[in-house]
Amino acid sequence: MSQLQDMTVERITCRGLDVVNAKKATKVNGLLNDLGDVVIRPLAPVLQKLKDGAVLGGKTDDVKNIFDVAQWCYVHHLYQQAVTYLEEGVISFYCHRHGIDLKDSAKRGLVISAFNIKGQGIPSTKLRVDAKNLPLLRLMLIDKSLNDNQLVNSVNHLVDFRNDYNHCGFRPNHLSANNIEKTSGDLLQTVIEGIANVKIQIPSVPPRSKFFFNLSNHPSCEWGAKQLAEAEKYGQIVDTPFPESKPNDGQNDIERQASGIVNNIIALANGDDFVVHVMGEMTLTFSVVSKLKAAGVTCLASTTARKASMEGNVKTSIFEFVKFREY
Repeated sequence: MSQLQDMTVERITCRGLDVVNAKKATKVNGLLNDLGDVVIRPLAPVLQKLKDGAVLGGKTDDVKNIFDVAQWCYVHHLYQQAVTYLEEGVISFYCHRHGIDLKDSAKRGLVISAFNIKGQGIPSTKLRVDAKNLPLLRLMLIDKSLNDNQLVNSVNHLVDFRNDYNHCGFRPNHLSANNIEKTSGDLLQTVIEGIANVKIQIPSVPPRSKFFFNLSNHPSCEWGAKQLAEAEKYGQIVDTPFPESKPNDGQNDIERQASGIVNNIIALANGDDFVVHVMGEMTLTFSVVSKLKAAGVTCLASTTARKASMEGNVKTSIFEFVKFREY
């Protein structure tokens, strides 16, 4: 039966999108049901076993098919395919849950980043991700299902295990061959059980985020505790480097550059509430602040106190943050 062979090859070669669509599995299911009335009795158990395998992963256009096929692979001792499907199933499940295209590779990576951040307890001020993806990552991080420590730890263990397997154990502390089957089975159980009660759909209107765009050449990772605490009162910090303006640029050049900066920040905010901390070259700063304020955006400057000390003939000045002040 060529259709059965096609379905088997699809699973062995880890064709995830095809597994989600379930076209081959659905066709095999139909053919096996038709054969049920005509097959000779001694072949009935064989036919039933084939049916059971096809039913796993046979739900039409369902992302959870991936978990069914992961189990099917495990039962058939295809452990590498099983853990590959399991990790990609987790990613696909959360993409579906958050309305992300399953083929968007950049955003798929955010799912594993969210689990890693949760697992390591990385504070929001230390997030390092493309600014345009930060709102989506933040939304994932407040997903209630990621408060399940067992699920988070299992997924992070899965990622590490898959790396060990796919790199043939060429790394420190690699697993022995005898541990592959048990680890695969344990992860299948804990991950699938952890996701079983998580609904695909999240609330249609998620809570609005608030952002503090740091438009300067002083990234927040270099700030002191006081400045970080004050900034976080306004919202999630997003570092946005202040661009260089050429000394010979005319006013029209400055205005065009400022418009691009403002449009980029508004696009990054994506409708959420935000303020902008603007510290940079003065004429470009003036133009950016003017345009943001005209759009109703609060703009802030950081104020500092200068403390000077003398050691011999050497004078040292230290600038300590005091507060943020509106333009």
